[in-house]
Amino acid sequence: MKARVVAVLSMACLPSVSFAEEAESVSSEREQELPVEVYNYKMHPDVHKVISTEGDYNACGLVPIHMIYEDSKGERHDLKYTVMGSGCSNG
Repeated sequence: MKARVVAVLSMACLPSVSFAEEAESVSSEREQELPVEVYNYKMHPDVHKVISTEGDYNACGLVPIHMIYEDSKGERHDLKYTVMGSGCSNG
């Protein structure tokens, strides 16, 4: 019984280790400075997996966002695009 509890608890900890490794991987990617691709409407990015997004979504107005993603070939990209922030109050 104790072995099962230990096995279940150790399995529960695996995702957090994976997320920590992913975060380290993202920071190392930023250190290597991927070339920044600026999004335009003619682009059709091959986004297979989003690794991270950075930006101030709570600002009012247009906000620049950086998204690091992997394409279907496993290559990482840094895409810069603009979104409308959600911090504007209509009052």
